[in-house]
Amino acid sequence: MVHMMGIEKMSVLVTGSTKRTGYGIAAEFVRRGALVFVNGRHETEVKEAARKLNSKGPGRAIPLAADLTIQEQVDAIFSRIAEQSGGLKVLINNACNQGLGHSFLDTPLSEWEAVIAVNLRGLFLCCQAAARQMKQNGGGSIINLGSFTAARAIRNRTAYITTKGGIESFTRSLAIDLAPCNITVNCLAPGYIRTERWDDLPAETVARRNKNIPLNRGVTIEEVAQAAVFMASPAVAYLTGQVLYLEGGCLAQLMPEDAEA
Repeated sequence: MVHMMGIEKMSVLVTGSTKRTGYGIAAEFVRRGALVFVNGRHETEVKEAARKLNSKGPGRAIPLAADLTIQEQVDAIFSRIAEQSGGLKVLINNACNQGLGHSFLDTPLSEWEAVIAVNLRGLFLCCQAAARQMKQNGGGSIINLGSFTAARAIRNRTAYITTKGGIESFTRSLAIDLAPCNITVNCLAPGYIRTERWDDLPAETVARRNKNIPLNRGVTIEEVAQAAVFMASPAVAYLTGQVLYLEGGCLAQLMPEDAEA
């Protein structure tokens, strides 16, 4: 486990944190003593996630259910954050619509807009609300979850990949705009994350996918979480406007080893 000082007692909001990667990031901050605000759209799921996280101590998890595409709901949860913590120190923008199930030619406009609403509109609303609190409290850190697919596209995910590319550009732009406020903005862009969804794939598909990764495996949720803690740490307070690709070497290679001439 990476040891990072200065995480204790931080107030952290992790959006989309009721399961998978978001939950893992929230759990890592709780384990390190942070005050973590857990978010999702459904109140029952958010409360259950917070209950489980509170068993991991020494930090504490507080549930905040909200649809992040609706400004009034975003404003409401940030008011609660201010009341219960005095102001946010770290924002982890993890909430994501993965845009699954459509080829480009068959993608309805409603699906395109739904992906953009979560991945960009929600991101904007949370960043703006967080930055206003952080500015009043001497600064903070914003970490946007991107994807290596912004640099190397995969098939039939046009809406999702478009938003991930937008998140990288947004990160760089926001880093410049918020630097005078002592707010750093960075992007954490994982590759294939090894979640339980891999368990439903045929063994040969998993083997072929791993063979496409120089390190021969997907990144774990725990590794993504530790990278998020690192990027939020005061130890790297000079880091801003950057994209950290956590993808096992995929972007370094021209093509998989078995396809080279």
